[in-house]
Amino acid sequence: MAPRAKSRYRFTSGLQDAAGRRVLSERVPFTYVDLADNKDVQARDGDTWFSLAAEHYRTRDNPNLLYWVICDFQPDGPVLDPGVPPAPGSNVVVPSLKTFDTLIDNESRRREH
Repeated sequence: MAPRAKSRYRFTSGLQDAAGRRVLSERVPFTYVDLADNKDVQARDGDTWFSLAAEHYRTRDNPNLLYWVICDFQPDGPVLDPGVPPAPGSNVVVPSLKTFDTLIDNESRRREH
Protein backbone atom coordinates (compact mmCIF):
# COMPACT_ATOMS: atom_id res chain seq x y z
CA MET A 1 0.00 0.00 0.00
CA ALA A 2 1.35 3.44 -0.93
CA PRO A 3 1.63 6.19 1.69
CA ARG A 4 -1.34 8.55 1.88
CA ALA A 5 -1.27 11.86 0.01
CA LYS A 6 -0.22 14.08 2.95
CA SER A 7 1.76 11.44 4.82
CA ARG A 8 5.27 12.20 6.02
CA TYR A 9 6.27 8.98 4.24
CA ARG A 10 5.09 10.28 0.86
CA PHE A 11 8.65 11.06 -0.16
CA THR A 12 10.05 7.60 0.52
CA SER A 13 10.43 4.71 -1.86
CA GLY A 14 9.10 1.18 -1.56
CA LEU A 15 11.91 -1.36 -1.37
CA GLN A 16 12.20 -5.08 -0.89
CA ASP A 17 14.62 -6.28 1.77
CA ALA A 18 16.77 -9.42 1.67
CA ALA A 19 13.96 -11.45 3.26
CA GLY A 20 11.52 -10.35 0.56
CA ARG A 21 9.57 -7.99 2.82
CA ARG A 22 8.29 -4.70 1.43
CA VAL A 23 9.73 -1.78 3.37
CA LEU A 24 10.01 1.97 2.94
CA SER A 25 13.30 3.74 2.40
CA GLU A 26 14.50 6.12 5.08
CA ARG A 27 12.48 9.32 5.28
CA VAL A 28 14.51 12.49 4.82
CA PRO A 29 12.78 15.32 6.73
CA PHE A 30 12.49 18.80 5.28
CA THR A 31 14.46 20.66 7.91
CA TYR A 32 14.37 24.26 9.10
CA VAL A 33 15.00 27.08 6.67
CA ASP A 34 15.08 30.70 7.84
CA LEU A 35 12.32 32.29 5.75
CA ALA A 36 10.60 35.65 6.16
CA ASP A 37 7.13 34.07 6.30
CA ASN A 38 7.91 31.56 9.07
CA LYS A 39 5.66 32.00 12.09
CA ASP A 40 7.24 32.05 15.55
CA VAL A 41 4.64 30.72 17.96
CA GLN A 42 4.90 30.45 21.73
CA ALA A 43 3.54 27.06 22.80
CA ARG A 44 0.68 27.25 25.28
CA ASP A 45 -0.29 24.78 27.97
CA GLY A 46 -2.23 21.98 26.28
CA ASP A 47 -0.74 22.49 22.81
CA THR A 48 0.31 19.40 20.91
CA TRP A 49 2.05 19.12 17.56
CA PHE A 50 -1.29 17.94 16.19
CA SER A 51 -3.25 20.89 17.60
CA LEU A 52 -0.67 23.37 16.32
CA ALA A 53 -0.96 21.89 12.83
CA ALA A 54 -4.76 21.96 13.06
CA GLU A 55 -4.64 25.63 14.07
CA HIS A 56 -2.12 26.86 11.50
CA TYR A 57 -3.15 24.69 8.56
CA ARG A 58 -6.91 24.79 9.18
CA THR A 59 -7.67 25.57 5.53
CA ARG A 60 -6.42 22.11 4.55
CA ASP A 61 -8.23 18.80 4.75
CA ASN A 62 -7.35 17.00 8.00
CA PRO A 63 -4.86 19.68 9.03
CA ASN A 64 -3.86 17.86 12.22
CA LEU A 65 -2.28 15.17 10.03
CA LEU A 66 0.28 17.76 8.93
CA TYR A 67 1.88 17.72 12.40
CA TRP A 68 5.01 16.22 10.84
CA VAL A 69 5.60 19.42 8.85
CA ILE A 70 5.97 21.45 12.04
CA CYS A 71 7.91 18.68 13.82
CA ASP A 72 10.45 18.43 10.99
CA PHE A 73 10.87 22.21 10.68
CA GLN A 74 12.19 23.06 14.17
CA PRO A 75 15.50 25.00 14.23
CA ASP A 76 17.05 22.70 16.85
CA GLY A 77 16.32 19.67 14.69
CA PRO A 78 13.32 17.53 13.94
CA VAL A 79 11.02 16.48 16.76
CA LEU A 80 11.45 12.71 16.84
CA ASP A 81 8.49 11.88 19.09
CA PRO A 82 5.36 13.87 18.20
CA GLY A 83 3.63 12.27 21.19
CA VAL A 84 5.68 14.54 23.45
CA PRO A 85 4.09 18.00 23.27
CA PRO A 86 6.10 21.21 23.06
CA ALA A 87 6.84 22.71 26.46
CA PRO A 88 4.56 25.62 27.37
CA GLY A 89 6.39 28.86 26.64
CA SER A 90 8.80 27.27 24.18
CA ASN A 91 9.22 28.73 20.72
CA VAL A 92 7.77 26.69 17.85
CA VAL A 93 8.48 27.66 14.25
CA VAL A 94 5.61 27.02 11.86
CA PRO A 95 6.36 27.10 8.13
CA SER A 96 3.84 29.07 6.10
CA LEU A 97 1.33 27.42 3.79
CA LYS A 98 3.31 28.90 0.90
CA THR A 99 6.44 27.13 2.14
CA PHE A 100 4.46 23.93 2.60
CA ASP A 101 3.04 24.10 -0.93
CA THR A 102 6.15 25.21 -2.80
CA LEU A 103 8.99 23.55 -0.90
CA ILE A 104 7.80 20.82 1.47
CA ASP A 105 4.87 19.20 -0.37
CA ASN A 106 6.51 19.57 -3.76
CA GLU A 107 6.60 16.57 -6.07
CA SER A 108 10.16 17.43 -7.10
CA ARG A 109 11.25 16.32 -3.59
CA ARG A 110 10.18 12.78 -4.47
CA ARG A 111 12.53 12.75 -7.43
CA GLU A 112 15.40 13.99 -5.21
CA HIS A 113 15.14 11.04 -2.79
